[in-house]
Amino acid sequence: MVTYDLSNPSRNYTKVIEAIKSFPGWCHAMESVWIVESSLSAEQVRDRLVPAIDSNDKLMVATMSGAWGTCNVGTEQTDWLNRAA
Repeated sequence: MVTYDLSNPSRNYTKVIEAIKSFPGWCHAMESVWIVESSLSAEQVRDRLVPAIDSNDKLMVATMSGAWGTCNVGTEQTDWLNRAA
C-alpha cells in the first residue's frame, strides 16, 4: 500500500502517479492511497517512488497481507483487491 501527502506549493501529482503506475499491477484505492503489486520490498518500492516527490512531501509504503476490509469503497477497488488477493 502506498499513501502520500504532497505539500505546497508544487503538489506534482502527475509525477508520483506515473511512478506508481509504473508497477505491474496497481489500484487507486482512495484519493491518495494506492495499492501496488510488486515483488519488491516496501523499502524498495519507497526508494523507487522517492524521486517522484518533493523533499517536503510525505510518503508511506506498507506491505499488505491477504486480509482486507473496506467501507464505502467502490466495486472497482474491491474487485481489484479480490483479484489480487
